[in-house]
Amino acid sequence: MGRGDGLSETEVAAITRFAETARAGLEAATPEDRRRLYETLRLRARVAVDPTGTRLGRRNRFRIEWQAAIPLLSSVTGFLKRDDP
Repeated sequence: MGRGDGLSETEVAAITRFAETARAGLEAATPEDRRRLYETLRLRARVAVDPTGTRLGRRNRFRIEWQAAIPLLSSVTGFLKRDDP
């Protein structure tokens, strides 16, 4: 599979609107609301001990790598855009 064309302008605008809406409501969200949002975003974190990383607690420092993937369920072009037919 080759490299795709990426997102269309319409898809970028939809994702941007979704992010703005999520950001505006996140502060007032209940723990259940946040859990559903994290599941929708497929939010994942990889945590590793790192002496120069973020301090959590009194002594421990960690590096946290965040990843999120938004499923494009309503995309007219599908999930993957491919160069090949």
